Amino acid sequence: LASVSEPYLLDGHELLIGASIGIAIAPKDGETADQLLGNADSALYEVKANGRNGFRLFDERLADAARERRALEADLRDALARGEFELHYQPIVDAATRRVSCMEALLRWRHPARGIVPPEVFIPIAEQTGLIRPIGQWVVRTAILDAARWPSHVSVALNVSPVQLGQRELVDVVARELLRSRL
Repeated sequence: LASVSEPYLLDGHELLIGASIGIAIAPKDGETADQLLGNADSALYEVKANGRNGFRLFDERLADAARERRALEADLRDALARGEFELHYQPIVDAATRRVSCMEALLRWRHPARGIVPPEVFIPIAEQTGLIRPIGQWVVRTAILDAARWPSHVSVALNVSPVQLGQRELVDVVARELLRSRL
């Protein structure tokens, strides 16, 4: 890992490269290629969650965490269709006028069995699985529709995932919903 982390020069530019490695060893960590790859991936996920540029051997604690993550991911895939997402609005007050000038939309997932699942738990899963796209579209649509009912001096602020910022369709979704709501 140390040699991979050395800076590289390419056309006069210094490049920094890192490596994260998840390790699963047969037969202890799995007997099939799918089991070994899945368990190595669980170990890799743990490395990435703890700052990257390291390695991790698979162990049973990771297996439990991986099962939990897969269950959460499966529930997340259905959460939008089941109407489990909510927007909570936090007012932002203009200090000069002492009036609410903006409402920040905060996404919450009300899971039927787990209760409120914090965004720091489900957003990374949504980003990694691509579910952030439809969830983000729902947030934009819902926040704009809600804002259309507010006084005209109150705007809405949205938190947008870096993954969404890289998608051209975000601009299209915002424009479409603004037109639809006549804002």
